[in-house]
Amino acid sequence: MMNSVLKAAAALAVMAGSSVSLGQVYCSSPNIPINPGAADPSTMDTINVAGGPTSISNMAVTINVLHTWDSDIVIVLVHNGQTLTLSRNRGGSGDNFINTRFIDAAGTPIASGAAPFTGDFRPDGGDPGWTGTITIPGTFLADFAGWNGQDGNGAWDLVIDDEVNADGGTLQSWCIDFSPGAPPPPPPPPPGDNCADGPIVVFDGATPFSTVGMTTDAAWTCAIGGRDMHFLYTATNTGTYQFSTCGSTYDSAMMLGSFCGGNDYGCLDDGPCGLQQTMSLAMTAGQQVHITIGGYNSAVGSGTLSITGCFPNPYSPPAGTPENEVCGTLPDIDNGGCNSTPNVFHTIACGETILGTGFFNGSTRDTDVFRFTLDADDNVTFVGQAQFDLQLLVLNDACPWSTQYLLATTNACNIDFTTSVFLPAGTYNLWMGPQFTNVVNCGLNDSYWVTMTYGAGCAAPCDPDVNCDGSANGVDVEVQELAVGGDFTDYCQVGIPGVDDGDFNRDGAVNGTDVEAVENAVGGICP
Repeated sequence: MMNSVLKAAAALAVMAGSSVSLGQVYCSSPNIPINPGAADPSTMDTINVAGGPTSISNMAVTINVLHTWDSDIVIVLVHNGQTLTLSRNRGGSGDNFINTRFIDAAGTPIASGAAPFTGDFRPDGGDPGWTGTITIPGTFLADFAGWNGQDGNGAWDLVIDDEVNADGGTLQSWCIDFSPGAPPPPPPPPPGDNCADGPIVVFDGATPFSTVGMTTDAAWTCAIGGRDMHFLYTATNTGTYQFSTCGSTYDSAMMLGSFCGGNDYGCLDDGPCGLQQTMSLAMTAGQQVHITIGGYNSAVGSGTLSITGCFPNPYSPPAGTPENEVCGTLPDIDNGGCNSTPNVFHTIACGETILGTGFFNGSTRDTDVFRFTLDADDNVTFVGQAQFDLQLLVLNDACPWSTQYLLATTNACNIDFTTSVFLPAGTYNLWMGPQFTNVVNCGLNDSYWVTMTYGAGCAAPCDPDVNCDGSANGVDVEVQELAVGGDFTDYCQVGIPGVDDGDFNRDGAVNGTDVEAVENAVGGICP
């Protein structure tokens, strides 16, 4: 805040409508417009200091600026062929600079402040990225101390440029003080503001929060995040937990990590509730997760952090065919279907189980497409599980896709799915991929499995090489006989539903007819 002398001088300036001085304080109250847009003239006001210090040792500048979108403007101070950047595009969509004092000794940089910036702040300093219509000196100071030892008398120019074609404003008043009082000691940081002072411990349920007044100390990997607040949660049971800011009043962002400010469990900007987010994490009882809540482009606001847990069935994939795709490879050159260029597909057979992975980084996701053919009209059933929020579609077999026959989804609280669709004879695409609800990181709860069956049953395989030695011969007949007797030592048809138990002809019984079926298949007659 301004000291009493500075307040008195400012009051005189306002009444006089011109520059005044009192002691070592010099003020001006121009009340001139700040014109919006790069093509419009920049705004400048000059204080001519007389009787000031001939060797500057300390100084501060206080401004009062009305503006309805603070980050549109750049504010610089010019003297003696040198420029100090006071504020470069700070304040986001906030309004005004009210009794804003720039002083080197302030505990808070202007970059960490929030509109209307009332109080003491360190100037930005450095290159302002100037695009204004008024030419300013190209020697840029880091702080007021750059003028120490120089003569304080003469012209001081406050120059403001509005870089955006909207939301103009007014330079009401400003003052230069060559004998400023020391800023008051900074208040202690609010709870949860930085990791050094520790996160706020939260529990199941709802916790109100506000990021107003928070600084930035996390390394954000999404949302140009900033102005963050830190929380710590310990899982009460083993299950999947959802962390949500849905219903908050501003454009928030969230990270989950194994350490304070960490994002190794994911970073999410928007979704699934507009400008807020919900993130899921599978946790074991006693496991801790650090939650960082910030704002898009450092926006601030208030809201509620809601934590809920659910405890689905364990993920238990059967034996099956690995997808064999490197998780996270984008663009998908393996099985992206019509989403890939060129179009690429895997296949799935009746009775086959696919073991796949998903990936979603908050903007781009991996999709897996498997082609299958029905020889006759039939009811097709898909059974499986997913460790992430999965979406399952059945689509026509032509690019671009035009017909959707089935839609099924899973979520963190219900990882199992069983869904069926009746399809006419033809070729179709089974589409599997993450929903746009939660980040899916490779190697962290990124797996799914799906088994496809037909209502009429799956035809028995015509591969009599039951010992997988690369040849179909009498040895396979012997191995099948051993399997009927309970010896599966050399029997390799494992992972094929209805066959891996020795029932080669899939008649529901393991007996001599299976041996005959293998013998016939060796001779070229499929069962």
